[in-house]
Amino acid sequence: MGVRYGGGRHSQRCWAGGAAGGPQGTGRPPAWPGGAAGGCGSPGPRGGRAELGGRSRGAERGAERGAVPATGPGKQLPASCAGGAAAMPAEPLICADTATRVSSVLNRDVKQFGKKHMFDASEETCWNSDQGTCQWVTLDFPRTVKVSQFHIQFQGGFSSRLCTLEGCRAGEELVKISDLYPKDTNAMQRFQVEETVLDKLKITFENSTDFFGRIVVYHLGVLGEKL
Repeated sequence: MGVRYGGGRHSQRCWAGGAAGGPQGTGRPPAWPGGAAGGCGSPGPRGGRAELGGRSRGAERGAERGAVPATGPGKQLPASCAGGAAAMPAEPLICADTATRVSSVLNRDVKQFGKKHMFDASEETCWNSDQGTCQWVTLDFPRTVKVSQFHIQFQGGFSSRLCTLEGCRAGEELVKISDLYPKDTNAMQRFQVEETVLDKLKITFENSTDFFGRIVVYHLGVLGEKL
């Protein structure tokens, strides 16, 4: 008997004894090793199921209490000031001329799960890495930039508990900028990072919430100033 979990863009149908992947062209990951499809019934934090199509219970409780994340380098920004406060002018830095590389793509299916889907502003498409530890994304900007904010939207159950940001000027070695600690949720997460002038940025996903080490990103944004 079919049971519907979640809602919105992540909703999928799970069946006893296995899982059915989403229809072709929806951008939802196909069946995973172990019998889960696109995170439905996939391992979440502490062995639980990923919560699809909405915020985690903890986030909802925080919202009910009116909790506001602390600001500062490596801290999450309140939605009301991310990218909009007069004291922190910021503009999107990723453009069509930004050279992007990723560690892997699920089944090498770049058409359905490739890196471009992190930047297409669609809620139906995503970058889906293959399995393995420490997946990563690199961004080579066409001109020197000053980075001040980092935005990311995972699929719950396929996120990273630790993201390491490294950057450098052209021809130099990467230097660590910040450690970020995202929540395992479907919601957009915004972080203020130490302002750094760079030409290249690397984001490493150090601690995947998926047992097989896969990462699913629907949106990735870097904000700051073009120099």
